[in-house]
Amino acid sequence: MKGLINLIHTTKDGMENFYRWAELYKVNVPKKYGQGMKLSNLIIYFDNLTTKSNSEKYDDYAFDFMIIWPIQSVTKNEKEIQMLKEMAQRQKTKKIIYLTIKEPCYNPDSLESIVDRVIKLDCENDDPKEYQRILAAYEEDMKRRKY
Repeated sequence: MKGLINLIHTTKDGMENFYRWAELYKVNVPKKYGQGMKLSNLIIYFDNLTTKSNSEKYDDYAFDFMIIWPIQSVTKNEKEIQMLKEMAQRQKTKKIIYLTIKEPCYNPDSLESIVDRVIKLDCENDDPKEYQRILAAYEEDMKRRKY
């Protein structure tokens, strides 16, 4: 399987942040965006997606999946949501996943017009330790962004 992970509005450390968030600490992160890496039976590519311009960089690629993360950065901007919708329509990708975590300021309703289903995991009730881990990682990221 082959996949693309688009990191929205991230800096060079976006790939490291993604792996830390996923608790994949022993994985060698690619040196730069666009390099393929093997993870188990997957080949994964990372890219830094900016919503300031409409990127058609991967339109000729056929991926098994594409993950766009962190989606909460675009939920309040209609132009950015429209750009994601247009990108999804151009893609030959089988599954496009808009991924986020449950932050207090995030409301996914604005994305429902461009998705066929919303899956909400309830870590707060199902796995309180995992929920606390996610919130702690989010708080840490928020502190770093303020500096």
